[in-house]
Amino acid sequence: MIRAFVLLGVLAALQVPSVATRLQVIGGDLLTGVNTSVLITSPTSSATYDNGTSDTVALAGGAASDRAITVCTWTNSLGGSGTATGTNSWSASVTGLSVGDNVITVTCPNAGGGTGSDILTVTRASAAAGCEPTAGGGTLRYVRKGATGANNGTNWTDAWSEMSSVSYASLSGGGTIYVAAGNYVTGLPTLSTANVTIQRATVSVHGTSTGWSDAFDGQANVTPPAEDNFLVINTTADNFTLDGAACDPWKFRIVGVRGYDGMLRNEGADNVLIRGMEFDGMDETTAEGGPEDGLRWMGGADNIIEHNYIHDYQQNVGAHNDGIQGPSCTRITLRYNTWRNNGMHIFLGDEAWDNQYCNGITIHHNIFYNDSGGDGSYNCIVFKGTNLGGTFTTKIENNTFNLRAQGQVFYLADSPSPGCCNNLTNGFFRNNLIYDSDFGDVTFYTHVNNLYCLGGSPTETGKVTTNPLFTNLGSNIYTLQAGSPAVGAGTNLSYTIDYAGTSVSNPPEMGAFER
Repeated sequence: MIRAFVLLGVLAALQVPSVATRLQVIGGDLLTGVNTSVLITSPTSSATYDNGTSDTVALAGGAASDRAITVCTWTNSLGGSGTATGTNSWSASVTGLSVGDNVITVTCPNAGGGTGSDILTVTRASAAAGCEPTAGGGTLRYVRKGATGANNGTNWTDAWSEMSSVSYASLSGGGTIYVAAGNYVTGLPTLSTANVTIQRATVSVHGTSTGWSDAFDGQANVTPPAEDNFLVINTTADNFTLDGAACDPWKFRIVGVRGYDGMLRNEGADNVLIRGMEFDGMDETTAEGGPEDGLRWMGGADNIIEHNYIHDYQQNVGAHNDGIQGPSCTRITLRYNTWRNNGMHIFLGDEAWDNQYCNGITIHHNIFYNDSGGDGSYNCIVFKGTNLGGTFTTKIENNTFNLRAQGQVFYLADSPSPGCCNNLTNGFFRNNLIYDSDFGDVTFYTHVNNLYCLGGSPTETGKVTTNPLFTNLGSNIYTLQAGSPAVGAGTNLSYTIDYAGTSVSNPPEMGAFER
C-alpha cells in the first residue's frame, strides 16, 4: 500500500495527465528513481478505438520520467513498427493496419534503464468485399518510381521506373505487374496480351521480397501527358484485371489531363475487371479535348467495373466528359462504385455512332452524387442504344442518388423518350434511393420499391416518399440512421452484399447500404 501511494505521488509530481483515470504500464523501480509513465491521449484516451476501414491512424500522447526519455517507439501486434516523433510529447503515424484488432503498444525507455508503455487496440473494419488484394499469378514483374537498377522489371531493385518502360513481352503466358507507390508521369503501353493483371503492391501481396520495402505500399498516382491515355486495352487482351488493391480510401489514382477518348479505354477485350481504382478528371475546363471520359468502353463482353471512385469528369465549355461512356458492350456490370461530379455519370450505347449498342446492363449498389452548385453535371444514367432485339435484361437496382437538383437520374436518349433505340423489354428499376433528384424516365421500366425525396415521384408499388435519414448528408455519408424508412422497404433481388460488403437482408434496404 505504501508503494502505491508513493507511485501516485511520483506521477503527480511528474505531471502525468489523467493518472487517476488511465494508468497503463509503468516500468522501473520507485526506489532507484528510474520510473517512466506513457499515456496515449489521441485519437482517444480510451483503451479501444474504431478506425473504420482506414489502414492508418494518428497517435499522440505524453511520457514522463525522473530521468530523460530517450525515444518512443510503437509496435503493432498484427505487424509493423516505427519510431514516434518527440519524447515527453510524442506523435506517431501508424500505417499498414490489418483488418481486425490491431494492438498498438507505445514504449518509451529512459536514460536510467526504466521503461514504460501504453496500449491502444485499434479496430479496422473490412473494406467492401472485393477490395482486398489477392496474390497474382504467372510471370511476375515490377514497377517502382525511383528504382535505379537494371530497369527490366524482374524484381523491386531492378523494377521499371516509369509506366512507359513496361514491356509485356515476358507475359505471353499471362502474369502480374505489381506497382509500387509513387508519382508516375507517363501512361502504360497499349496492352494486347491476354491474362495480364496490373495491381498495386501491398505489404501482404507484392510478389518477390527482393528489394522490397514496406514503404512501397502507399499511394500510386499516374498523370499521363496531355491528350494521352493511361491505358488502352486491345481486343486481344482478354481476362485483364486492373486492381488498386484498396478502396475508400483508394490508393491507385489516375489523373485526367486532357486524355484522348478515355483515360482507360477497352477496345473490345472480354472478361475485363477494373476495381479499387480512382479516376480523377480534375474538373478539366479546356474546351478542346478535355479529359474526355474516365473510362471508354468500345466493346467486349462480361466486363465488371467495381469498387472504383470516378469523379470530376465534368461537362465544361466544349469538352464532353463523362464518368464512363460505353457505346458498345455486352453483359457489363457496374457495382459498388462512387460516382461524383461527372457530366453524365454513366452513358451507355450510342446507336447514332456507327450503330453501336450496349446490351445486358446491370448497375447496382452504386453511389451517385453531385456537389452543390456543381459545374457541368447533367443527367446521371443515360442510355442511347440498349437491349438490341429485346433479348437481354437491364437492371438499375439498389443505388443511392443525390444529384442536388442537377439533371435526371435516368434518361433514355434522344428526346422524345424513350428514344429511337432503347428496347424496354426486361428493364427494371428497383430498390433505389433517389434524393433531391428528378427521377426522369424510370416509368418506362418496371419500377417498384424505390424511395423518392425532394424530386417528385411516379405512381409506384411499394414506394417511399419520406426523408431517408442519411447518416450525414452534408458530408455525403449515405449510410442509413436507425429508423430510416428505407430499412427493410426493398424487394428481394438476390444480391448478397451491399456497397460496404455487409450481407443483404431479406427484405433488403432501399439504396446502396444495408443498415
